[in-house]
Amino acid sequence: METTKIKLDEEIIKVCFKIAKKGEGGLIVVGENLIYSPLIEQIIPSFKVVNNLKLLEQLAKIDGAVVINHKGYGFLWSKIKIR
Repeated sequence: METTKIKLDEEIIKVCFKIAKKGEGGLIVVGENLIYSPLIEQIIPSFKVVNNLKLLEQLAKIDGAVVINHKGYGFLWSKIKIR
């Protein structure tokens, strides 16, 4: 489990550096006990982050945030509220 988390963390950091090197910004939120709610309907299903790094990169750059849970699944929440 710890090795998987380290791999996930490393891949997320690589994506963040890639976005930054292009002079772009993005929002990626990682956590275990996040409380969040979408303000509009979501149309993109959850996805396994380490298997879809390009998708993570593209979603992080659009209006919203990619929320990644402790199991490594990402969700796009456009216009989210995190409490």
